[in-house]
Amino acid sequence: MSLFNLFKNKQKSVKEIAGIQFDYPEQIGLIGMPKDNEVFQSATNVMDITVIERPYKDTSYREVYVVDFNLVSELKNTDYKVKRMDVVKTEKGQLGIVLQSKNYSNSWIDSNLEAMELSREQPIYVT
Repeated sequence: MSLFNLFKNKQKSVKEIAGIQFDYPEQIGLIGMPKDNEVFQSATNVMDITVIERPYKDTSYREVYVVDFNLVSELKNTDYKVKRMDVVKTEKGQLGIVLQSKNYSNSWIDSNLEAMELSREQPIYVT
């Protein structure tokens, strides 16, 4: 059982256990791969989306802002990224989006893309 589920089942928060309050952007629950131990399906390559990503405070999280395509010409190339947008639906009926880099160089993104492609065909279970 993951620590998250252990905390959830015992109804203890990370703050209670570690004495630390972790700060994260509100959008973290809507953007990103489904959590471990969730069954989900996906619609892949729904669209290309232009975003600006900014660090969130002093954390490893990023805030993501969608850019109107008509405004892209006003920005420097280094200010924005074009990403592939996938939509995921968990067995609990929760919808979310996964933004994948179109140009990447690490295996972590490869495994995410593989999971997205598999879940397009059939529900999969993330562990």
